[in-house]
Amino acid sequence: MNIDRRNFVTAAVGLGGAVICPSIIADEYNKDGLITCKGAALGTSWQLTLLPEYPVHKAINAVHTTLKKVDQSMSPYLPDSEVSRFNHHSHSAYSQPLSPWCYTVTKAALDVAIQSDGAFDPTVGPHVNQYGFGPITGSRHCRYHDLSLTDDAITKRREGATVDLCGIAKGFALDKIAHHLTDLGYKHFLFELGGELVAKGRHPSGRYWKIAIETTTDVPFLATLDNRSIATSGVKQNSFDYLNNTYSHLINPSTLSVVDTDLFSVSVFHPSAMLADAWSTALFTMGKNKSIAYATQNKLDALLIDKNDNNNAGAFTIIGNII
Repeated sequence: MNIDRRNFVTAAVGLGGAVICPSIIADEYNKDGLITCKGAALGTSWQLTLLPEYPVHKAINAVHTTLKKVDQSMSPYLPDSEVSRFNHHSHSAYSQPLSPWCYTVTKAALDVAIQSDGAFDPTVGPHVNQYGFGPITGSRHCRYHDLSLTDDAITKRREGATVDLCGIAKGFALDKIAHHLTDLGYKHFLFELGGELVAKGRHPSGRYWKIAIETTTDVPFLATLDNRSIATSGVKQNSFDYLNNTYSHLINPSTLSVVDTDLFSVSVFHPSAMLADAWSTALFTMGKNKSIAYATQNKLDALLIDKNDNNNAGAFTIIGNII
């Protein structure tokens, strides 16, 4: 079982992008004069590639501070996080105040759930746990409409309702880190967290940052990040096979079972990494035809990659502007 989704989006080796490496804390310069910093957080690894405009320790501190705050608030693995404390109380009508960051992410998760008609649903944590991919327990009969959000608190409308922000919190962390680095004066950087990326400014050559997206062949799909983010959803890096069936962390809320789709992956390009994170999951869950229609109608920039068919390379569907 491989529970690391980060390989779905990798920076383009040889194209001047950041090279995804094992999770170690180190600083190094590459041939383009870029400095690369690496570390571990949120159950995965991160990598920051930037021009050495200012002392790099300021950037590293910004990354560490932000990731720690997100983890302490939204991790379902930490027993004293806001998410865990809310999930621990099972009775209906339980209400809990939320910090501004946790409120922002929870509201975005519920908004995407409504807009996608439940294709993205932050209450499926117990089903994810059922397949061995997460720690959240609770009622498996609850849906996103069993949670309500006021100006500063989240409330259970049904006994056993839980909230799982893992499908959106990493994207939020990327947004906050990008904002923090920008406030510190960094203008040109590429930050990756668990396979999701946010890019600002330009590569030293003057062009925008280039990335490579894994496909069903040995040839990656090349794209450009122009001051925006990318998130990719798929089951290859976060699944296991048992008795000729594939089980993953992605749950179809309409069937309450593992997503069964004709897609290999869905990547969403968006100014907000948080929304790219959530919408890549929603579109992947919808399946190819419905996701194409939805992304087109709602002007989401996306790349859909089909599964292999009879050992032939999976087809690409490009929606909007991703090159």
